[in-house]
Amino acid sequence: MIAEKAGVSRATVSRALRNHSQLPRSTCERIQSLAEEMGWRPDPEASRLMHYLRETREKKSESTLAILNDHPHRKDLYKDPYTAMLLQSAKKRADILGFRMDEIWLREPGLTARRTTGILRNRGITGVLIPPEVDPLPCIELDWSAFSSVATTTTAQPASMNRVLPDNYGNLCMIMEALLRKKRKRILLISLRGLEKRTEHCPSNVYHAYTAREKSLDMLPVFYWDEVESGKDPGEELRKRFLKAKPDTVIVADQWLLEVLEQQTGTKAGMDYFAASYSNAGANCPGIDQRPELVGSAAIDMLSAHVIRGESGIPEVPKLLRIPGALAGW
Repeated sequence: MIAEKAGVSRATVSRALRNHSQLPRSTCERIQSLAEEMGWRPDPEASRLMHYLRETREKKSESTLAILNDHPHRKDLYKDPYTAMLLQSAKKRADILGFRMDEIWLREPGLTARRTTGILRNRGITGVLIPPEVDPLPCIELDWSAFSSVATTTTAQPASMNRVLPDNYGNLCMIMEALLRKKRKRILLISLRGLEKRTEHCPSNVYHAYTAREKSLDMLPVFYWDEVESGKDPGEELRKRFLKAKPDTVIVADQWLLEVLEQQTGTKAGMDYFAASYSNAGANCPGIDQRPELVGSAAIDMLSAHVIRGESGIPEVPKLLRIPGALAGW
């Protein structure tokens, strides 16, 4: 009845009611408005059955997702263990859900925004996953109206993307609670300005909140390695600040900072002070397991749900899912 009144096929009505990416937005809105006027309401059981039938019938042509790789060198995407594990889990979850995953290297010579959009469409790709990135991604010029998207990084543009991220704030709180249980009093946070920005300043915010609230803790100035590194003699500056602080505990962003600290101060983690990392754990450094496998799996769950429901384009109100980590090596 809706198709007859709208002057279109029943298949077009079905696609319009699902916001199918192959139809113009204006067509979807016109048919949805007409359906509402005629009193149409979806039947959940019928929708579930039709979704199953469409999935089994169209799986071969509409079951591809893409990873957008913006690294200068294509293979560098998998050098970071966190990212490699996240993507491995994402691919495994996609396979379980019946999706294939392609990888598009955005820095391939001659690859323009228009050509990228064309490649995605020609491959039948309806959903894209943006992996973790250290540096801010440039605004990816795609016809976003044709794709569902989920980012696993805070740096991806457009800014209003759906995202699945580690719960950095909760993870830092776990570390501070663990240190309180160990009766630590003089805790020195060594952080990085860039990492602080990417994690919404969670490390320094949590540190200041705990040292201001817990009377047993001494508040020490947060030490930003970026500022020392830019100085004329970073080693000497680091040594002076460290000796003045006299910490019994050091929290670092990553373990390489501990190596720098040991080289420049002649101290040893585990002997002269207790050390913890808020990004990963190591042999002599307990920390946080950010559970990249859960981040990757959850990202595919979110992305596939948008694809199945035909929800494409950049949302006005994005979804943000944070995955809690776990203490590791304590």
